[in-house]
Amino acid sequence: MLKVGISKIDCDNGRKILDYNSVDYDDDDYADAKVYTPKDFDLCILVTRDGLTKKGWWTGQSYWGHRLHSDEVVISWKKCKDLF
Repeated sequence: MLKVGISKIDCDNGRKILDYNSVDYDDDDYADAKVYTPKDFDLCILVTRDGLTKKGWWTGQSYWGHRLHSDEVVISWKKCKDLF
C-alpha cells in the first residue's frame, strides 16, 4: 500500500515522495483504498463497500470518523476540499 507523504515512487527525474497529485484517481476523483492511503489525519470523503459516503480520516492503521462504524469497509477516498 502506498502512503501519501511517505512512500517513494519512480518519476522522470528519479524518485520522489508520493503526493496527492501523483495518486491515480477514478473518473469521480476517488483513489482506491487498497492501493493508496492519505496522509495521517487529513480529512477525506470516504466511500464504504455499501456505497455510502462519509467524512473521516486515516489514523495510520485504519480509517476513522464520527459517523463511520467500525464494521464498515472503506473502498475509496478523496481529500475533502470543503475547508479550502
